[in-house]
Amino acid sequence: MSLIRFTFIAAMLFASTALADVTGYIDTVTERASDGAVVIKGWACDRFEDKSISVHLYANAAAGKSNAIFIQSGSANKTSETGIYKICGTKKSGHRFESVIPRGTALRFAGSPIFVHGISVSGGSNRLIDNSGKYSIPSFPADQKLSQIMKNADGSSVRGDLLIPAGYRVQIDRDINVRNLTIQGRLFCPEKGSFVVKASSLEVHGSEALFQCGTAMTPFQGKLKIAIKGGAFLKENCDGVLVPCSDRNIMAMNGGTIRLIGNGSNSKWLKLSKTAEAGVSEITVSEAVNWKVGDRIAIAPTGYRYLEAEEAIIKSINGNRVTLTAPLKYHHNGQSFNYKTPTKTWVVDERAEVANLTRNIQVTSDGDTAAMNYKGAHMMIMRTAFGYIDGVEFSYMGRMGEMARYPFHWHRVGDASGQYIKNSSIHHSFQRCITVHATNNTTVENNVCYDHYGHGFFLEDGNEVGNTITKNLGMLSRRPLQDRNILQSDIDVSSSGRFPGPATFWVSNPNNTISNNVAAGSQGSGFWMSFARGITCVNFKCSFPDAANPANVFPREENTKQFDNNTARSTTVGFTWDGVADGAIANNPRNPHDRLLVTVHYAPQTTPTIRNMKAFKNISAAMYARAQTMNFVNALFADNRSNIWAAYNIVVRDSAVVAISGNHRPEEFKDNSEFTGARVYDGPMDLSGIDFINFNDVTYEGIAIQPTPFRSVGASERFGNVVQKLRFFPEPARKIIFDGVNAQSTVLGGVESANIRDLDGSLTGIKQALVVPAHEFNNAKGCVTPSDESAHAMYCNYDVGSLYLFTPGTPTTAFESSRSDGVTVTTNNFMNKMNMIYGDSYEYNIYYNENLDLNKIIVQFKTTREGALSPVVAIHNLPGTQCSMSQGRAVASLSELRAAQDSAYFSAKGILYIKNRATGKAPYVSGESNAQIGLGVMGKILCQ
Repeated sequence: MSLIRFTFIAAMLFASTALADVTGYIDTVTERASDGAVVIKGWACDRFEDKSISVHLYANAAAGKSNAIFIQSGSANKTSETGIYKICGTKKSGHRFESVIPRGTALRFAGSPIFVHGISVSGGSNRLIDNSGKYSIPSFPADQKLSQIMKNADGSSVRGDLLIPAGYRVQIDRDINVRNLTIQGRLFCPEKGSFVVKASSLEVHGSEALFQCGTAMTPFQGKLKIAIKGGAFLKENCDGVLVPCSDRNIMAMNGGTIRLIGNGSNSKWLKLSKTAEAGVSEITVSEAVNWKVGDRIAIAPTGYRYLEAEEAIIKSINGNRVTLTAPLKYHHNGQSFNYKTPTKTWVVDERAEVANLTRNIQVTSDGDTAAMNYKGAHMMIMRTAFGYIDGVEFSYMGRMGEMARYPFHWHRVGDASGQYIKNSSIHHSFQRCITVHATNNTTVENNVCYDHYGHGFFLEDGNEVGNTITKNLGMLSRRPLQDRNILQSDIDVSSSGRFPGPATFWVSNPNNTISNNVAAGSQGSGFWMSFARGITCVNFKCSFPDAANPANVFPREENTKQFDNNTARSTTVGFTWDGVADGAIANNPRNPHDRLLVTVHYAPQTTPTIRNMKAFKNISAAMYARAQTMNFVNALFADNRSNIWAAYNIVVRDSAVVAISGNHRPEEFKDNSEFTGARVYDGPMDLSGIDFINFNDVTYEGIAIQPTPFRSVGASERFGNVVQKLRFFPEPARKIIFDGVNAQSTVLGGVESANIRDLDGSLTGIKQALVVPAHEFNNAKGCVTPSDESAHAMYCNYDVGSLYLFTPGTPTTAFESSRSDGVTVTTNNFMNKMNMIYGDSYEYNIYYNENLDLNKIIVQFKTTREGALSPVVAIHNLPGTQCSMSQGRAVASLSELRAAQDSAYFSAKGILYIKNRATGKAPYVSGESNAQIGLGVMGKILCQ
């Protein structure tokens, strides 16, 4: 009882200083046989006042004592015997009372002594009546039936708050419809039965508290529906989340346990074994099923449109043939295609997944879902509490725009070893699917999430490690409604081709096992690996670091524990390792800590190996990685606009790219008509043993579709890519296109510095050939042009590198440059770099201009290998008569510089001549890769 209420009662009982006139007597305290209620009989009156009075019942002690607990009030107004009238000095008013304490309430006070106060009606003192403290509420058996405690004193069902007290085991044997259900003891289901539990909040609170329906050994075989109503707010501390405790809560806290184990009969998701066209009402799945008429199923999309995921209701079943109550709206592929090469057979399996969403234990939001404004119920397992969920259906849950309100959510639990959510379905979620927040070592296995807003399977802060997320299926991931997102990444499209939101699987720390999952149908990404540079975490609460609270958790430096056998289909970007909320404050009113996204490259201590990754029908890219060396083995890509794409170093081994598979329908060229095997980007890429399949030209409605194994795309840096053991089935019309290249242009941009080294001739037919864009600045003796001029390429036999006039804070400043044979260009390239042919064939000139800031410029050389020696570069028009470099050796003459085998410089007549040997390696290549980056730094230009 609150202090305010206690003070009020105490004042009511003791405020008067008049002569105590109240008297009375407790006759009996008994348990009523019919319903187990406790009946307290006696009498009480205010002497010489011919009026009935009220009585107040307390447990443990009289009112005013620190351990007194108010139970209830009643009226002493029943007909009295003659002797009582004489004692009270009255004639007609009743003075007997019979106060009934319902069994549900009595359980809380079992064994406690009873104290009854008579309440004066004359202005005199309230008084404790005789025999108070002599009687106690009876003790009850620990095992109770719910029906015994669900009745009020008048026999009606409890509709207000219901408490399951500590020390009692209460078996559900009837439905519940109450306001707040608080479980401090144990509330459990029998093995069978059909029950509905309705409450505005369900709180499992305390070390003895358990809400259980089924166990791992004896799963629940009946039906249980938990429907959470609106309109009631918990008073408990919600652990400092950014919104107060909302309504529609299911919460385990302070040692409480929620264990819901269904029969799992519908938990296996299958695939179509026959293509289902739009308009049909029957599907054929990959094996016979024991699903039931009326079950709800979801069918994954197999085209480029994520919204082609759809649901259906089962009308009848015959083995593996399932008849639906309504025809399908969309085409769903049910056929695989095999591609046999000399080394292996690649199976492109783009069949639609089919998942049964119905479970025998359901958790949902009660009421009209259309009127909820996307604010449903949520289940939260808090610190020191426990959650064990298996075979449960969650529907219409989560609260859009509210922090920490998700269908199922471990909230800052810390070590949750042994806890799990498995074989469950989450559908029509208003916010997320399954959230693991500041919690480690959980198991999230074989769950299906269909139709959700925001990220789906969600590792929240970046300090979550040791979790196993495996064999899950996510479908139909949508962006939240306008101004309802809690993270910028839920809606971000600032880099829509690399890391669009939302993600079906959002992974914020690589030190987790992510395996055998499928993302099928996302408005944004399938799998988004977003690893922050550093976060500050104290007692499992994390924040953005600052000077006073430096970072102590570094997700981007963590090793990848396991990321294998995952599949992305029908998304914008299938897999991405980039895009982190490390930018400026996003000014999100729903989350003041939210930040804008920036690019951050992944830099683990050991080189990760990603095995058996599959990506199909992703409309922008199958994958994008910004990281130092990552290994990809046995990857399979098909029908994607772009397939292999990375900033910095990736190594791809023994993999295949199918440009246009047999699953691709002609009308799908309207959604995607460009197919690129590997994008030539920053790099360096190292590709070996790659099968390029079906890169032959096709025509659709008079338009030529020209798949290309290699195609360049704009980039900030251009490192040397290497390839070998490439195979083409069949031989394509062209193997590479450098888009945007004009051989006669006098502008040197980013694309002109791209290059690929063909180590064994499997790309060009020329061993060790260097493939470069067909630009005069790249042309040299011995270069040849392929027969297909649309490639805009040349095959050459030299080494390359780049000189950078790196200026922090100024990404691009144009300057004039030329080659010793007279080729002159305007270099207008990100990071102020100029590509060069290494060796003695040419020397280069740079013409300094006033837009270049000499106080900031740092001269760097980057090349394809450590130890590479640059040509001589002359820098003209510097603001001084005598200039030098802050690093490197000064030599006495230009001839000495030309003969130098190390980094050196020479200055004469206002011209600074420099030469560099790459004595180090750029950090982007950390593992074993045939593609390397040699780095040489000569520092600042110093002029007098």
